[in-house]
Amino acid sequence: MKAVICTHFGEPEDLSIGDVPTPSPVAGEVLVRVAGAGLNFADLVFIRGQYQQRHEPPFVVGAEVFGQILEVAGASEFKVGDWII
Repeated sequence: MKAVICTHFGEPEDLSIGDVPTPSPVAGEVLVRVAGAGLNFADLVFIRGQYQQRHEPPFVVGAEVFGQILEVAGASEFKVGDWII
C-alpha cells in the first residue's frame, strides 16, 4: 500500500510517498482504505522531531484521515463498508 513517509526530520516538503506493508488490524481496530488525509499540527510536530514522544524515522505520517472500512477486528460499533470521517 502507499503511504506518506517521514524518512528524516524536517518540513512537509521533505516527506515522500512510498510502499509499506498493508497492516492487519488486531482486536479493537479497523483497516481503512484512506480516501483523503490532512497534515495537521500534530503531524508537523512529529516530522520536525519536536514531540515529547519522538518517533525515529522512517515512520508513516497521517493522524487525520477519512475513508472506508475494509476489515474489522472485534470493533463491534463498525462494519465493513462504513465510511469514517
